[in-house]
Amino acid sequence: MNSNDFYNNLRDQLEQALDGAQSLNSEARAHLKQATSNLFDKLDIVSREEFDAQTAVLKRSREKIDYLESKLKELEASISSQSTD
Repeated sequence: MNSNDFYNNLRDQLEQALDGAQSLNSEARAHLKQATSNLFDKLDIVSREEFDAQTAVLKRSREKIDYLESKLKELEASISSQSTD
């Protein structure tokens, strides 16, 4: 289970528990929801959108590094062949 699934599962369970707690008045429910929201804010969790954006940046960086590595190998081979001539 990844962290996003864990977060969503926990949030859903908390919401179900709050919805099922009919005996709590609306003010108590609001405070409980706020407390759980504050707890999640304190955890080191990123949103799915932020994760996906960083994944895309990392993918582009990896592609650029791979391209530059291949170019470097070509240049090294070219220099190597010129020095042997």
